[in-house]
Amino acid sequence: MSDHNGQIRQRIMHALGRGVTIYRGFGGMSGRERDILYCVITRLEIGKVKAIVREIDPEAFIVYHALAGAEGGVVKTRGFH
Repeated sequence: MSDHNGQIRQRIMHALGRGVTIYRGFGGMSGRERDILYCVITRLEIGKVKAIVREIDPEAFIVYHALAGAEGGVVKTRGFH
């Protein structure tokens, strides 16, 4: 989560060609309304996403976990060469 979520979303979409879902959330302690970005990526892209986020907002809160499976939609892999 970051106050710069719009910039982060655009960079992920353009640099990696990935879609980003936006969830509306509220800070449990602050009570502030926040946008939460959710993106399905390959494990090889985790470092790229973290680098994008850290470049834009070094204080952003990032959560990632292994995806055991996904159905529906399209998760395209892109060439790394």
